[in-house]
Amino acid sequence: MKTRILIVLAMAFSIVGVAQKNELKAAEKALKNGSSTEAKSQLESIAGMIDGADARVQAQYYFLRGKVFADLAKKGDNAAFKEAADSYNMVISTEEKSGKKKYTDETRQLMGAITGDLVNSAVEDNQNKNFKDAADKLYMSYKLSPKDTVYLYFAASSAVNGADYETALNFYNELKELNYDGS
Repeated sequence: MKTRILIVLAMAFSIVGVAQKNELKAAEKALKNGSSTEAKSQLESIAGMIDGADARVQAQYYFLRGKVFADLAKKGDNAAFKEAADSYNMVISTEEKSGKKKYTDETRQLMGAITGDLVNSAVEDNQNKNFKDAADKLYMSYKLSPKDTVYLYFAASSAVNGADYETALNFYNELKELNYDGS
């Protein structure tokens, strides 16, 4: 009886693994065809199962999720910037823990690209006097590229322009901790 239960459990885990891989392939295909919303739906359908997957599948999932949300951000969904950044950070974290770095290099390149997109979007927000969104995007740019402390400086500046002095003070204090000298 125990053998039968173990066989059934093994088969169930195999089916879940195949389903995850099929959904990831479908999401990748939808993204290649330019349908980021369809790809997002495919990824959402397996989101609950990803924590139990092996590190390779998790890294692939977060890599695709990052690409999907980066594409949505380019198409005007400002909230997607954060999701893309979080997903890219999960790729790197997952691969560092597993010791297998299949997606890390490309992810770092994509993070650089999304940082540029964020900064460009923040500049546009500043021009449109949407200072809060600009400050948020510039801060996220700093978090994606911590060596570029000038993003944090500009985030503080945007917060001041938007009369959000508490946020500006928080950014300034973070700059002060970094010994930022303005260059």
